Amino acid sequence: MTYHKLLTRQVSKFISDDLLKDLALQQFLLAVNDSYNSFERDKELLNHAFSLSEKEYTDLLLSLNKEYELKKRSIEVLKQAVSNIRDELHVVEANVGEDNLMFIAAILDDEVKQRKKTEQRLKDAKLKAEESSRAKEAFLATMSHEIRTPLNAIVGMIRELASEQLTPSQMNYVSITETASQHLMSVLNNILDISKIEAGEFQLDQVHFNLQSLLRDVRSILLTKSEEKSLALNLKHPVSTDFMLVGDAVRLRQIMINLVGNAVKFTEQGSVTIAYEVEPVLEGMVYVNIGIKDTGVGMEKSYVDHVFKKFSQEDASVSRKYGGSGLGMSITRELVHLMDGEIVIDSEKNRGTTITIRLRFPVGDAAKIIDTKKPIDFKAQRTISVLLVEDNAFNRMVAVNSLKKIGCRIVETTNGKEAVEVLLKDPGIELVLMDLQMPTMDGFEATEIMRQELKSNVPIIGLTANAFKSELEHCYAVGMNAVVVKPFDEHTLLNTILDLVDSALPKMAEADDYVDDESTGLFSLDRLRILCSNDVDNIRKMLVLYVEVSNKALTELKIAVASKDYFTISQLVHKLKPSLEILAVKSLVDSVPFLENYTPNLDETERFNKEVTHFSKVLSKVSAALARVEI
Repeated sequence: MTYHKLLTRQVSKFISDDLLKDLALQQFLLAVNDSYNSFERDKELLNHAFSLSEKEYTDLLLSLNKEYELKKRSIEVLKQAVSNIRDELHVVEANVGEDNLMFIAAILDDEVKQRKKTEQRLKDAKLKAEESSRAKEAFLATMSHEIRTPLNAIVGMIRELASEQLTPSQMNYVSITETASQHLMSVLNNILDISKIEAGEFQLDQVHFNLQSLLRDVRSILLTKSEEKSLALNLKHPVSTDFMLVGDAVRLRQIMINLVGNAVKFTEQGSVTIAYEVEPVLEGMVYVNIGIKDTGVGMEKSYVDHVFKKFSQEDASVSRKYGGSGLGMSITRELVHLMDGEIVIDSEKNRGTTITIRLRFPVGDAAKIIDTKKPIDFKAQRTISVLLVEDNAFNRMVAVNSLKKIGCRIVETTNGKEAVEVLLKDPGIELVLMDLQMPTMDGFEATEIMRQELKSNVPIIGLTANAFKSELEHCYAVGMNAVVVKPFDEHTLLNTILDLVDSALPKMAEADDYVDDESTGLFSLDRLRILCSNDVDNIRKMLVLYVEVSNKALTELKIAVASKDYFTISQLVHKLKPSLEILAVKSLVDSVPFLENYTPNLDETERFNKEVTHFSKVLSKVSAALARVEI
């Protein structure tokens, strides 16, 4: 047997081999050996326990040292933060000391409370600003309506009076009245334009136009005023005048009329000269530099920097002598900046003024220019039945006179409630001219009833004296097809009517002469029947769902097209694509992928307009047909 090494040495030293044979001695030695082994194990366990305790103590000490150092750094950072907030480092040092966090906590707590109060004041200020903005827009909308409504009657009556056989003196009176009404309209438009720009609602159109033709129009408009003052109004142009551009021609004309009009107004003798140059084409774009030079009163150098401020006049005598609201130049600069252009003024008192504007345009195409001056061929039009909804008697008279020029049958009502009743009883109505602000029931509510309850697809044109974007969007949202702003241009109104009536869907057939649109190839329900396993109830539910989705999409599509929101148009078409495929609407096979993937491209603008119009017409027709399908 092997004993513990210490016991082995003792046995070999003191006990003989004979004694080791004794059984009792052997048992004793075994007991002693066990004691030696137990002692060794206890020693090892004790050493291990001591080593663990020492490690834990060391780790704890290191951890405490780290926490202490971190605390010291945190206190320094907090002290610096508080001193930055209050800018009182000496006060912080005096009260904080080495490790007193109570003072820092108190300062930070107070600062948080102050910041919360400041945030609340900012929120309150923001709410007041938003309320003020809404109140301003509401005020301008009300004033626009209150001024434009009678002005529509004034302009309309002047237009009608001018077409009568008048004596020279009477025609002179009419001309003076027309000039005054145009001036009033100009002031009103300037105020509304400034408000739209400030509200971020102002949008520029993109059309093809001839620069030379536009500048000639500006000269023609202002030629009479210049001749009255014996001023020469010159238009100098490059050798080549065939410059086709793409941009907002209406706003460019407005800019030029403002600038040239001012030049004529502030020039008593001498001349006003319009000169322009077009730089070489670069990557499909050109820079246009237009200068307006006069020999008028000029401006002091100190005033030139202030000329673009709203309601700004050099002195009171200028306003008394020449008139004006002081808004024209402010709007001009805003429009130039919206076109990403520049405007520079060089003027000297009593020596005249030169104004230069620099604008950048895409190159246009003469074939894509729309002739807005082309007269309407009244005789070529058939009789159109129009429901006129207008509470103002004078404005009804103006509208009736215009409608008679294209041979319309006119039904007059004075509020939306009467209009709904007429449309319900008179199936011959082909178009509705709907005023918006009326007693009993306004135009918005009446349109919603016509669309939602009567399920009428009759084209509706809104007549509004409020040109704000929010109101125009509201018109399209409730289901109107177009909006004409008062005082309306007669050609604009009549062209809009003719376009809508020509493109209007056929009226819903009577029961006796009902046409099955599925048999004509407009759509097919074969695939839908397969998907629904010929379950009649499911097919009906799907058709109801298709109609709801299509009608909602049509409303959203009108708004998106009006605001040129191409992304939304793409999303709407993409959303409708599966339904159109299931219904096998073959006439939209080419339109859907084009509109779904369309991005603004000048070369494809014309096709886009045709495709989106075609898409809307077909979708409306399919929706109307599905609504009357009998399963």
